[in-house]
Amino acid sequence: MIDQATGMKPGERYRVENVERAHQFPGFFQDGKYYLGPELLTAVGWLEGTQFIYDSLDAEGEPVFANREAGIIEGLTLTLVDGTALGLCRVEASETLANFDASTSGTNDGALGDSYPIKGPLRGKVVVITGASSGIGRAAAHAFACKGARLVLAARDEEALFDVLDECTDCGTDAIAIMTDVTRNDHVQALAEQAAEFGHGRIDIWINNAGVGAVGNFEETPLEAHEQVIQTDLIGYLRGAYVALPFLKAQGSGILINTLSLGSWVAQPYAAAYSASKFGLRGLTEALRGELTG
Repeated sequence: MIDQATGMKPGERYRVENVERAHQFPGFFQDGKYYLGPELLTAVGWLEGTQFIYDSLDAEGEPVFANREAGIIEGLTLTLVDGTALGLCRVEASETLANFDASTSGTNDGALGDSYPIKGPLRGKVVVITGASSGIGRAAAHAFACKGARLVLAARDEEALFDVLDECTDCGTDAIAIMTDVTRNDHVQALAEQAAEFGHGRIDIWINNAGVGAVGNFEETPLEAHEQVIQTDLIGYLRGAYVALPFLKAQGSGILINTLSLGSWVAQPYAAAYSASKFGLRGLTEALRGELTG
């Protein structure tokens, strides 16, 4: 039941007119709930009477608003906890869908236009993340999506990968999912080519993150398992760097990120191949940094 004091009516959608401020509200209210996307999959906020509860986290995993209390809505005016007053306006469902469709047609920061729903510091940057279906890769995808990046998500698990794709596009950003096995040269090369096509020639950030592990006594662990770890956690990163760096060099800018861990400095018994990969990855990363800085 919607509190009449809010000025909202059942079945109608309302958006915040000002989305340029620090606290962005690119979605819409409907029937007492606040949604980021027009497909109405997940509500990230709701009304308790006239109080607006915004249950969303920032890139550091902290609530955007303390105690998740964003403000009060009365008479189609959202007054935030810091005193800022923002107007709400009624929109047609078709208009909401059109706005989100428009957000996927841009190519870079300068070409996205005012319809792009996120105004973050990475707005429009093309970011490739391998191993994006779980763990660090999945968390990184969420963080980059909330900052306005356009994502190229890669992993072997197609079903999980498309789950992450849905989660990221719920933020209003543009993303694609490409099933990729980083132990295969042709897969990684195809990933780079499709990412560049998605970015209209640009790749701004490439994150080598895919990883596996094999835990057990060294002699009792099958040799194939050791090889799989080395192929994924070390040579997979080398493949990623090999295909990404030509794009970064050609455009004169870009960032290559290799995900390390404590295991890159401290060897782990019963994880010999993992330790070998991570120690090797440190060497690879430092060698590339030396080449790139001349």
